Amino acid sequence: MSPSRLEAFSDAVIAIAITVLVLGLHVPHAATAGGLWRALGKEWPYFAGYALSFLTIGIMWVNHHALVHQVGRVSRPILYWNLYLMAWIAIVPFTTELLTENLKLASQLGWSYSGPAATAAVVYNVSFAFAGTGFLAMWWHLVHHPELRVPGTDIHAAEVALRRSTRGPVLYVVAAVVSAFSPLVGVALAACIALSFMVGPDTADREQLIDADETTRRRQEEAAWDRSSWEPPAEA
Repeated sequence: MSPSRLEAFSDAVIAIAITVLVLGLHVPHAATAGGLWRALGKEWPYFAGYALSFLTIGIMWVNHHALVHQVGRVSRPILYWNLYLMAWIAIVPFTTELLTENLKLASQLGWSYSGPAATAAVVYNVSFAFAGTGFLAMWWHLVHHPELRVPGTDIHAAEVALRRSTRGPVLYVVAAVVSAFSPLVGVALAACIALSFMVGPDTADREQLIDADETTRRRQEEAAWDRSSWEPPAEA
């Protein structure tokens, strides 16, 4: 299978999951304009859940795009780990509705009855932790199997991505633990984690990538110089 087919299948799964999220939004009804605004305000858990999950899936799509562009040859483990990742992305609409329904219930009954909302927030964050392990496994496989990468791609870029992928599951587990005590804080942490993967590598990682690119450029120049200065042996 070519990397383009892998990416096409993944794009289809991600597109469906991110579109299905809108089905979790409820249409309120009211007799007056003011009543409709108040009814819309009471739907805040659904709007917040939609925005957060849409953002998170979108960031996963961007990072998956970067990962696939490192793949020169698709192996069977890459296929299975990608299926594993897609399974967790496909379940996001369910975990989102589970979260928003229970947040709405807690907001109506009072936050002293937030036990179900806390459980839903734990499930929500744990699902993203599992999705993160899919990215981690795929980057680990690419780093340790250079024959699968696109020829000429720098190993340092893959290593930086692997280190960043390690951070995701750990942070989402922390958010899940916090959610057990405060679902709103746990959801806020989930948003912060997603945003941290949107801004790209941190300064130290970026400097390493720049140094790696400079080293690669020097090696290519040296190789080109060696080829240009090589003279064929004189015929006897």
